[in-house]
Amino acid sequence: MLPCIQWPQLPMRSVAELQVRGVVGKCVALARKALVAGFVLAGLSGTAAANCTSPPPSSAPFLGPCVDSFSPLGGATNAGVTINGSRFKQFSVLGLQTFDVTVTSVKIAGVEVNTFSVVSDSQISAIAGDPGATPLPFSGPIEVTTTVTSVSTTFFDCGNPGECGPFTAQSAGNFTYETVMVLTASTAVVSGTSYSQDSVVSGGTGPYTFTKANGSLPPGTSLNTFPTNATVSGTLTSQGSYSYTIKVTDVYGQTASALVFGSTAPRRSTV
Repeated sequence: MLPCIQWPQLPMRSVAELQVRGVVGKCVALARKALVAGFVLAGLSGTAAANCTSPPPSSAPFLGPCVDSFSPLGGATNAGVTINGSRFKQFSVLGLQTFDVTVTSVKIAGVEVNTFSVVSDSQISAIAGDPGATPLPFSGPIEVTTTVTSVSTTFFDCGNPGECGPFTAQSAGNFTYETVMVLTASTAVVSGTSYSQDSVVSGGTGPYTFTKANGSLPPGTSLNTFPTNATVSGTLTSQGSYSYTIKVTDVYGQTASALVFGSTAPRRSTV
C-alpha cells in the first residue's frame, strides 16, 4: 500500500490515478478517525468543558450537550429556570475545529418548554411549561436536545447518520412541578404599644423559610417564624409609618412575597 505522504508526487493518470485516489480516500478516512479519536481522548477545550453528568448514547457523544446543574430545583408553571452545562451554542476541540450547535428542544420534567434562550455555550434560560392536568407535585429530569449545524473543517463532516445529532442529555437531578405558592399578609393589629401582623403561606412544598426581604420592621418588633406562617410582633418603642416585605422560600426554591405597610401613630380626632 502506498503511504499517505507520497500521494502528492504521484502522476494522476490511469491506474496510478485510481490508486492515488484510493490512497487519498483512505488517508482522509484515517485522518478523520484519528481526529475523532483525539477528540474523545483529549476532551473538549474552551468554555464547554467535558463534564457530562449523563452523556447522550450516540456514536459521537462528545458532540452532544451536557446538563450539569439547574436552579431552582422546583417551581410552578412559568417559573424561570437556569440550566447550566456545556455545548449549547458553539465549542471548539483541541483548538483545531469549531462546532456550531443549535438547541432544538428543552424539556422540564417531561414538559416541553415553549420559551427558552441560549445565553451562552454553558447556559440556557428557560420558562417552565404547563403540565396541564397532571397531578401536582411531580418530578423529572431536565432534557436538552441539540444538533450540530456547521463544522469549521472537513475532517468531520457529519457524513454518517446520527453523527451530528440530534443528541439529548439529561440532568442527574429532578425538577419538581408544584402548585403556585402564595403568601397572604394580614392587616397589622396595633393596640397601644402592642403590634402584631401575620403572613400565611399556601401552595409549594414545605419546609418553608421566612425572611424580611426589604424595608424595616416597626421599632421594637421582630420576625417570628412557624411551619406555615410568620408573625411580626412586639412592643413598639416608637410610633410612625412602616413598610416591609416578607418573603417565603419553599424546599425547592419557589418563592412568594407580601408587602406590609401602615402606621403605628394614633389617629387624629376628626371632631
